[in-house]
Amino acid sequence: MKKFAITSLTLLTLAGCGAVTTKIKVDDALKQQPEIAVKTSGMFWGLGRSGNFDMAGLYKGDYSRDKSNTWWMPIDDVNAELVARVIKVSNDHTWNLMCSGGYTGVNFGGISVGSSDPYTCQILDGKNNVGKVELRDKSGAIKLGTTKEVEGFIEMNNIRYQLTSDHQIEGSFMKTDNPSGFHVSQDGKRVAAIYTNGSISLQMLPNLTANQKDVLAVATIASAMSWRADADNE
Repeated sequence: MKKFAITSLTLLTLAGCGAVTTKIKVDDALKQQPEIAVKTSGMFWGLGRSGNFDMAGLYKGDYSRDKSNTWWMPIDDVNAELVARVIKVSNDHTWNLMCSGGYTGVNFGGISVGSSDPYTCQILDGKNNVGKVELRDKSGAIKLGTTKEVEGFIEMNNIRYQLTSDHQIEGSFMKTDNPSGFHVSQDGKRVAAIYTNGSISLQMLPNLTANQKDVLAVATIASAMSWRADADNE
């Protein structure tokens, strides 16, 4: 399995003694919206090796980076490396994520060579395939630095959003190697932001339909699972 490394010391410096979200810069209209925080296994922090999560009482679920250790995943797919289930609390509607691959690339002396192996998640509703998440190296070419810029999409139940990583922390010149978050767009308009570096949260415009919000909830968990700390490589 391809592993995704983050700079652990950087995260600890940013987090201090508590969990924080390292924010990406978003439009004012989006910034004014409430954040839907993702509480993971009793803590406001990123997704570790396995556990459960709660999205402000609206969605909940479980995740694991080792499918063989999950009792709650009813679907057997030997190609899946990471799995999660997202449950809508109001009606217990469940979407299962079967994920694999990665957007790691290779770095030689500060020059990154992008990987063509995307991070993908199959989205299942029961046994029905209802969508897909895909994230791949943004450039697909040689570039300077270690920043792993990625882009892709989520498509679920005929709703499609573009996902673009952002590595610039708002109010700082500092960039993170792995995404500080993702901008979510549709037809060129940004409709949501997913924060994944530090504690996980989602902000979205208020005029979205219930189905669109479901897609964004699934996108939040899928994107948060796409990388993990060095401790998870052991």
